[in-house]
Amino acid sequence: MTAATQSLEPSTPAPQSQWRRLHRLSPFVSDGQVVTAFTGAVVETVRGHGSATQFALVALAILVLLLLASYVRYLRTRWCLDGQTLRIETGLIRHDHRQLPLKRMQSVDVIRPLLARAVGLAELRIRLAGAGDHKARLAYLSEPDALALRAQLLAGHHGLDLATPEPGETVAATVPGGRLVGSIVLSSCGSSGSRR
Repeated sequence: MTAATQSLEPSTPAPQSQWRRLHRLSPFVSDGQVVTAFTGAVVETVRGHGSATQFALVALAILVLLLLASYVRYLRTRWCLDGQTLRIETGLIRHDHRQLPLKRMQSVDVIRPLLARAVGLAELRIRLAGAGDHKARLAYLSEPDALALRAQLLAGHHGLDLATPEPGETVAATVPGGRLVGSIVLSSCGSSGSRR
């Protein structure tokens, strides 16, 4: 092939960002609170009823359906960071495709609930500036992935290269322990004296 023939051929498109999934433990962590409450209700009900076997089988079937629905939701959720936009696709019946421009991001928070923290996961919550429902979440990613994605989103928001690392934290002020305890004691004494 000559150089002239190469220039006439269509150029190959730039590779699109790779779609990624949530962490594989996400279905169990996201519905962990519901399953725990449901299990507690089943145990309490089984203790008070005579037909415990039938009730336990129905409860087990409902629990399996909850976990199956959560797993399908996990399979149908994916995300990618494509240039200056975070794209999130969710839903099986009602397909939701969100495009979150990095320039409009108001806050990017890493949330670590108790059950997620126990297995090393974190949720990424994103809020956009503007009116309406401009919130999105990725629940759950591994904690290092969530922190890395947060750093990329913040770098893109400020117009920096996405590979720019997040700046380190700086201490704004320190308060000695004794002064903190003293202020708590004095504030509680002052508030109890004003209630007379």
